[in-house]
Amino acid sequence: MLGLERYRDASRVLLSLNTVEYKQKARHVLQWVLENEKGNYDFLALHSMIIDDKGPMQLPCVSFLSPKVMIKDTNVSNRGKGVFAMAELQEGELVIASKPELVIFNSDLTGLRIDWAPGWDEDGLDCTADTLLMQRLAGRVLANDEQRKRLLSLSRGMHEVRTAHDEAALLQLLQVVKTNRFTASEPWEDKSTGTGIWITPSRLNHACNASCSWCTIGDMLFVRCQRRVAAGEELTISYCNPTDGVQERLDSLFSRHGFVCKCELCTVEKNCARGPEDYNRRLALAKTLSSRAKPDFQMLLKLHTSAFEYLSSAEYCSLRHTQTEHAMAACAACYKLQHLSEAKQWLQRARQAFVLQWGSDLGVFKLFAQKRGLADAGLF
Repeated sequence: MLGLERYRDASRVLLSLNTVEYKQKARHVLQWVLENEKGNYDFLALHSMIIDDKGPMQLPCVSFLSPKVMIKDTNVSNRGKGVFAMAELQEGELVIASKPELVIFNSDLTGLRIDWAPGWDEDGLDCTADTLLMQRLAGRVLANDEQRKRLLSLSRGMHEVRTAHDEAALLQLLQVVKTNRFTASEPWEDKSTGTGIWITPSRLNHACNASCSWCTIGDMLFVRCQRRVAAGEELTISYCNPTDGVQERLDSLFSRHGFVCKCELCTVEKNCARGPEDYNRRLALAKTLSSRAKPDFQMLLKLHTSAFEYLSSAEYCSLRHTQTEHAMAACAACYKLQHLSEAKQWLQRARQAFVLQWGSDLGVFKLFAQKRGLADAGLF
């Protein structure tokens, strides 16, 4: 790939040529420079490309790593490398945008007969995608020394201290994939679109009360801070759902990653018997009420208001999108109750949470509101 200076030089030459084709290429080059240097992505264009599965999932973007962060050793036993803030970071600040080493989308599996690798702990389509991911990466490991070193430098999780590093490279790769794979999802939805390996985001270590959250748009993975992060502090994401019970989280993290979580949230919940049980009960009741032919919108408003406030705690800032969904549900309830002024207030709260996860482009939020049936409700 050309260096950034050569990209600029190339774009200047292209702009000087008076043809539509060359000027279009120049704009693409300049956009790559802005993405790589500044993290300036056209998020509305990216969402518009893939919305409703109508466009390509491989997006014409380049990766970005904030100059305010550094990947370095944590100097903590069994924690390996981590991502650290070298200067203060603000909530909503983009710190990583990453193209994948390889991603397998569910659509890639159509018509394929795949021999599953043994030992996967998931069932169904995700398992098939993970197997194909490992098999295709294996070809790179065998054929390219640089890619082998890059991939096998990632953590092998629970296998890190149990097996030797001189064992077969393909077995190490299997362990790396199982430990570091991310699930690609349709924006704003829980629907899985595939699975992949993104190397730089894989350097982020875990905390249940994580400081960052991540999301995918097509094959791009974006990481943003969800609270202020001080210089010298390690950035973290959550490998589990922070609103699961503490023992459920501890069991899941140990079985999948081989470590016992000692984050502040786990410590508080274990010592004080304070957990998310009330939040989960309200969430379950809200789902039940929403499924009824004639929902109790007054009760739904109360439940989603409580859930929104619960997730306002810094401990749960990595669940910013879930908080956004509660605000949108409260907005919808107010709209059904004809409380239009209050509905607008909830829409504003939803946007305030939304921008911290998905960026500040109002057009993107309007697309989200359209998917939730509120874009044409006269609330904007």
